[in-house]
Amino acid sequence: MPGFRIRSRQEDAPTTPEAVFRSLRPHDPSVRDLWLRQGDLLRAYSDLANDVADVALELPTGAGKTLVGLLVAEYRRRALDHRVAYLCPNVQLARQAAAKADSYGIDAVTLVRRQANWDPAEFFRYSRGDAIAIATYFQVFNSNPRLDSAQTLILDDAHAGEEPVAGLWSVTALRGDDLYETLLATVVDDLPALFAERVRDEGLRPELRSDVELVPPLAIASKADSLTTALGQHATDHNRYASEMITRSIGHCLVYVSWSEILIRPLIAPTNEHVAFAGADQRVYMSATLGADGELERAFGVPEVRRLRPRSRDEDHDTGRRFFILPNATHDQPEADTIISQALERAGRSLVLAPSYRELDRFKSGLLTRRAGSGHGGGGGRQLRRVCSQAGCRAVTREPLRRYGLAR
Repeated sequence: MPGFRIRSRQEDAPTTPEAVFRSLRPHDPSVRDLWLRQGDLLRAYSDLANDVADVALELPTGAGKTLVGLLVAEYRRRALDHRVAYLCPNVQLARQAAAKADSYGIDAVTLVRRQANWDPAEFFRYSRGDAIAIATYFQVFNSNPRLDSAQTLILDDAHAGEEPVAGLWSVTALRGDDLYETLLATVVDDLPALFAERVRDEGLRPELRSDVELVPPLAIASKADSLTTALGQHATDHNRYASEMITRSIGHCLVYVSWSEILIRPLIAPTNEHVAFAGADQRVYMSATLGADGELERAFGVPEVRRLRPRSRDEDHDTGRRFFILPNATHDQPEADTIISQALERAGRSLVLAPSYRELDRFKSGLLTRRAGSGHGGGGGRQLRRVCSQAGCRAVTREPLRRYGLAR
């Protein structure tokens, strides 16, 4: 009786991610060769051992970061016979990455939305290692992930992944729920007096509802039992699963309070307890700006991330580059206004983000009007388009963390 023929992938296994690119048959005629920075970064990656647990790759926006990530993914799928999941912050970006993979000639399946609705054939192709799975962070970071056995994880736009990662261990109580009222009663005496008075006020003016305060961590540690009881009695739906995951360490969590909601989350997500993430042989973080050492480690709960950047610095320095300023973080208002005014004058085209309509109106009527009166700005405040939303706990600044020595 003839036996089954086992296909060997070693016959055409690529030796490097660059070799993967040379073997592709792109559908997009514009994809002819790697850019210098892409090649530099892939060669730096190839110099690493395949078993390095956490690697971060930096490329500016518009410099072909997706292609680099997909080449690394395809290399590990074909050379190491890995199941590979390429994660994006949202469904739209996942579909864009899948479209790019198709244009490059890379086998990929798109696994987004409800897991029950996934095409079984596509999931089977991923499970056998015949194709890369392109999904969102939420498909891995949930209480019952179906993508729980990836041997390689590619985490695109890694800094945007902090929210879905921490969200797995986050409890959000909305005003009007029993959980909100119980949690507020537990911590309200540890909040600044004026703020505590405001959050108790059911008729608080809308423009005052966006303020957020961090409960002192020492107070949380002393009230761990009361918080655990509150979660056990009133947490429902997602909050029930999240509260079960943080109950043992509730005294070490951060608690943010606003008029509209209360957010409880760990300072560092315990991802080492989540097999769908911790079980991967390698996790590759893709980002346009890696930031200071420690940021990725804190966001993803890993001890060390090896950072790789292109060796060449003389190619297309302006490709996809943006300049952000946040002067209110360290300067008083008059000095901050001066910095902003000078920056607007030099940049020409700018985007101003504000935590509330009130702050945006202050900026429009104050700073831009003064610039228009001094002959700068081509119309001043009339050129400002108001695009913002009310801030809540999810728009918290670093100031409450800094106040208690938890951030610089």
